[in-house]
Amino acid sequence: MKIARTGWLLLAAAGIGASHAEVEFIGGDIHFTGRLVAQPCIVDPESQDFSVELGQSSIQTIQQNGGKGPAVPFSIQLHQCNSKVAKSVTVTFKGVEDSQLAGGLQTSGSASGIALRLLTGADETVIDVNQPAPESPLVAGDNSLNFKVRVETLPESPVEAGDFTASATFALSYQ
Repeated sequence: MKIARTGWLLLAAAGIGASHAEVEFIGGDIHFTGRLVAQPCIVDPESQDFSVELGQSSIQTIQQNGGKGPAVPFSIQLHQCNSKVAKSVTVTFKGVEDSQLAGGLQTSGSASGIALRLLTGADETVIDVNQPAPESPLVAGDNSLNFKVRVETLPESPVEAGDFTASATFALSYQ
């Protein structure tokens, strides 16, 4: 009887062990990629997506001013710039170029016969859409990249009053 009980216990122990055996599943490979960069500056979050309010302008005033509206300032703020990583930055404003005003930013809306002109902040040098602006030096710490924008009438197009919008993205290139 002892032999039978011992055999039964061994079978019971073997069965318990088999029910707790681990099952191994065969999977696949995982590849991890990334890039580590020496970022010269951090773009202020408020400079990453913002609006520039051009306000209300009179067609008559713009036409009396050679087809140019008042220049409205705006800026892109950079923080924690490391001048050991980069000494300067170039900004490119990317958008739809107006077909009648070379380098101008196309507008949409009920107003017609106009486009937007981008300018440097200091001396109001023209910046063509999709072309790099003049290089700006960087200093260690915070930097403000200053620009202006104005409405310009299109050559040989009638100007009609109404609302308008335009959009551009900017890209920074560090040197």
